[in-house]
Amino acid sequence: MTIKTHLLWSSFCFLFLLVQETSAQQLLIVNGGSFGSATEKANLGVFNASTGLYTHIDTIYTNSVQDVLIEADRYAYVAAQDSIVKYDLWSGQRLAATAFGATSTIKLGLHNNVLLVGNWYGLTVANLRIFDKNTLSFQYSIPEITKGAQDFVVVGDYAYISQNNTSGSWSDTLGYLAVVDLSTGGFLRNDTLSTIGEEVGRLVNVGDTAIYSLNGVSNTISYYHIPTATSNTVMAAAALAPKSYGGTAYQDGLNSWYLPFNNGIGTFDLVNNSVLSADIINTGAWDGTAFAVDTVNNQIYLSYINYVNQSLNQGIYYNSNGDSLGTFPVGISPEVLAIWYSNVTLNTSSNFFATELNVKAFPNPVVDYLNIQASTNIKALRISDLQGRILYFSEINAAKQAQIDLSNFAAGTYFLTLWGENGRVDSQAIIVK
Repeated sequence: MTIKTHLLWSSFCFLFLLVQETSAQQLLIVNGGSFGSATEKANLGVFNASTGLYTHIDTIYTNSVQDVLIEADRYAYVAAQDSIVKYDLWSGQRLAATAFGATSTIKLGLHNNVLLVGNWYGLTVANLRIFDKNTLSFQYSIPEITKGAQDFVVVGDYAYISQNNTSGSWSDTLGYLAVVDLSTGGFLRNDTLSTIGEEVGRLVNVGDTAIYSLNGVSNTISYYHIPTATSNTVMAAAALAPKSYGGTAYQDGLNSWYLPFNNGIGTFDLVNNSVLSADIINTGAWDGTAFAVDTVNNQIYLSYINYVNQSLNQGIYYNSNGDSLGTFPVGISPEVLAIWYSNVTLNTSSNFFATELNVKAFPNPVVDYLNIQASTNIKALRISDLQGRILYFSEINAAKQAQIDLSNFAAGTYFLTLWGENGRVDSQAIIVK
């Protein structure tokens, strides 16, 4: 066996094990850069915990981020300061971008073919704006949303938007939900949510029949019954600390929710207002954290942010017992995290992909042309290197065969990933000689 052949075989054996263990879930990391800086800008990246690979997707030329929304396991919408950007996560391409038209975005949502965007502060009217989700072109606004739309939920054809009596203040005495009919774009009414809390905070939709508001300042939980439009507010059973940006709570089971409270991350029963497991992870004295929960693999991702000295920032992920599993890169002001459920079904065979797609890729190893044949349709394919960089991407438009010229690729091992019409994604190690 020659040295080159030995190295290629060793790489393939390594990839055999690597691919065999790779999880379908990956982490989207959106950091905001340094506010006011001309050089430290916002970035979007993807981290795969199983391979340890971080892929930089794009730099967004703003200085803060507020939210990220993933659609159909493929598209990502990012709210970054006064901008909105859409990405294709399969290809890593930026598809569209637009200016929001106000000081700062805060919340993203989808309804049919439109993107809903809430404004944080600075406006006295129209704090909820509607954009075409494909082109991000502005469609219309809701002038009756007069307070900052820090959060909202979409249930059926209706949006329920949190509103506080004194916009931009943490001493509000009245909180309410503005209700908008998205099928017509019309404002319907304001429903009282809390008359004793200081802040109507982050909203959680439970079963499309109830909305819970986590009010961190007054440490209360407000309950809104959607069918009857009735509400009540009670003191929380723990010291709540809902995040201002990104994810607020992640459901794990019927009544179990991961959320920040008691100086850490734990599980809480919102329906019965009771602590299930306190301080699974204790965040300690950090200035700020962002978190996301992979409820499929029972892993919790946290970015620890030190706003005074951001060189101390950390990204650590844990199992459901709070044991550290590893680290991930975060950058400056990593305030938004999200789990990308890419539905990858990884296969270690040298010739065949999973039977759901019934795809054959040959020859492998390949010298020049890689041939792909399938009995089922393929929507797109991608080749990336071991560092996660996307080297080739093509929309096949549901063809059943394709040929890729790899003659210009350096000798080594690569990932071939295919997306099928049935929503499956399959990946395989490809060796170029």
